[in-house]
Amino acid sequence: FAQVFLEMLRHSLGLLVLLFLVGPLLGHFGAVRLNRGFVIAQLALALAKTAYMISAGIFLRLFASFLLAAAQLWVAHVAWSFLRALRAVPRERRAEMVAEGFEVEKLLVRMVYW
Repeated sequence: FAQVFLEMLRHSLGLLVLLFLVGPLLGHFGAVRLNRGFVIAQLALALAKTAYMISAGIFLRLFASFLLAAAQLWVAHVAWSFLRALRAVPRERRAEMVAEGFEVEKLLVRMVYW
């Protein structure tokens, strides 16, 4: 099983790296546009990358991979916290907040994501 996984890892590494690079872009656009779909996609890719890093750490016996997986898990936690906050805001309010001329300074409540 380990040999098969390592062969798959070698052949798909470039494609996975490109796929995992899309995650932060989706997260950025989801945060700027307050789009739940983009944030969900970023969260899914962050969790997939965490699983990939843990499995690579197990099969390749790299301790650094576990450290990177822990950092990626923190990114997934931030995305999940943002998604929960975003779910609390109605769609009409999100559209209003994204519109031109909206001033954040006039808000009475400040959201934090940590």
